[in-house]
Amino acid sequence: MIELIILGDPVAQGRPRFNSYTKRAHDPIKSKNYKLFVGHEAKLQHQGPLVDCPIRVEIDVYRKNNKGTSKKEIARREKKLSMPIVKPDIDNYVKGIKDALNGVIWTDDNLVIELEAKKYYSVNPRIEIRIKELKS
Repeated sequence: MIELIILGDPVAQGRPRFNSYTKRAHDPIKSKNYKLFVGHEAKLQHQGPLVDCPIRVEIDVYRKNNKGTSKKEIARREKKLSMPIVKPDIDNYVKGIKDALNGVIWTDDNLVIELEAKKYYSVNPRIEIRIKELKS
């Protein structure tokens, strides 16, 4: 089992932008920078070889609380009694994280055959990733 904790406010994968001159799509700068950050932090935390077999991935995304959130509501959120049913969608977080770990933790994200993702609020924004090899 590989476990990673990437501290900081999670960034969802943005919609691709198109260059009108080259007609090519590219990541928005915020998404691109976050993927580089996640990849770098993952490299620091995992020194082992790249995974090259089917895997199960669990991702917990902990978003920061909005400004003006009451102390009572923050306490509820820390106990996971109040969930973020707001944008961005969980799959947009997952897409960026999976892309960031290509060539860092696994050879390609097509190895992910089981996926569980959850979105929470926290006073300590971060992403927690657990990767389990599924030997056949």
